[in-house]
Amino acid sequence: MATKGNARRLLILDDEAAVGEIIAMIAGGMGFDVRTATTSAEFFRQESSWHPTHIALDLVMPTVDGMEVLAEMARRGTTAAIIIVSGAGSRALRAAEQTSVAQGLNVLGAVPKPFRASKLRELLSSERPVRQDPPSPTVPAVEDLQDAIDRQALTVVFQPRIRCTDNHLVGVEVLARWNYPGRGAIGPSAFIPIAEDAGLIVQLTTQVIDMGLEWLARRRPEQHLQMSVNFSTASLTDRGFPEVVENLARTRGIEPHRLILEVSDRAVMADPMVSLNVLARLRDKGFGLSIDDFGSGNASLEQLARMPFSDMKIDSAFVHDASRAGVARKVVRAIVALGHSQDMTVTAEGVEDHEALRFLKDIGCDFAQGYLIGRPMSAERISAWMDARAFAEG
Repeated sequence: MATKGNARRLLILDDEAAVGEIIAMIAGGMGFDVRTATTSAEFFRQESSWHPTHIALDLVMPTVDGMEVLAEMARRGTTAAIIIVSGAGSRALRAAEQTSVAQGLNVLGAVPKPFRASKLRELLSSERPVRQDPPSPTVPAVEDLQDAIDRQALTVVFQPRIRCTDNHLVGVEVLARWNYPGRGAIGPSAFIPIAEDAGLIVQLTTQVIDMGLEWLARRRPEQHLQMSVNFSTASLTDRGFPEVVENLARTRGIEPHRLILEVSDRAVMADPMVSLNVLARLRDKGFGLSIDDFGSGNASLEQLARMPFSDMKIDSAFVHDASRAGVARKVVRAIVALGHSQDMTVTAEGVEDHEALRFLKDIGCDFAQGYLIGRPMSAERISAWMDARAFAEG
């Protein structure tokens, strides 16, 4: 068994002591420090105090609902790498894995009972990034966020998007970052809800769009790159938002069709009538509109048909499983067909392996983005990445 200070720490939640002991023996042989829990209360006490890097969780237990435990971990912002172990059946395991990934959890995979030791070792050896140190409990303050916006201290990173048929670079997605004192660079999930609650989201979104457009304006015109950026429910209910975006693009000299605005179907359905007004005016001005994370929200096909979207992004949870799960492949194939039937292009996000990219190409998906293509990069790094890519392609 590893020493107390080991960087790899596995916490097991399983009501069957024998199963927990087997997992502990396998992990211990790999150098993990291991602890076990048989109740959710004990599990969360250990999770809070010990900060495991890995978690093995039984999905179905007589006195513990594994799905509730996963949901609570998502609410707590757990960053440990999670392995789901259960005899619930392959379909239930895939559903649990997809739901957990959609909630933002770092799921390495699922192992059906009875499991093979080799499969468990494979997942425990996964090189998917896992935070080794406990997360900071610091919650960003509204005043600090307001100050960062006022000082234009927010930054952006860019993730590349390619055309599936020939891997040609077609654009980037712009993502906000905030170098928050005491925590370093944090992503939008940590501060966007605060901005929305404090009425700062339109101002923040405007800055992010402008920073992205400034970078885009410096690229060579013949590249014809597009840029996509997320906007929120608050922006959808701001009737002046289309004119704000139009002025930003005009100031930077960017044609409207090169800017794609992404919004989730949840945001659209918060106030469908107002949303339709704002979306229609953005589309009339020539901007692209993408429905983000399709498959994870509430929009019906009838509602989708009424909205003037030009692109659909497939939820990464489905894409993540498409390289190995038959059900996920059927869902992705159906979403691509649906998007094309509505005269939309379709983008798959969360592409992490070549098999998934080949599958997307085979079914006619238009665009792809994800860690396989490129991680989010600073303006300087993605410019260098693009130049190196162009040189390699001749």
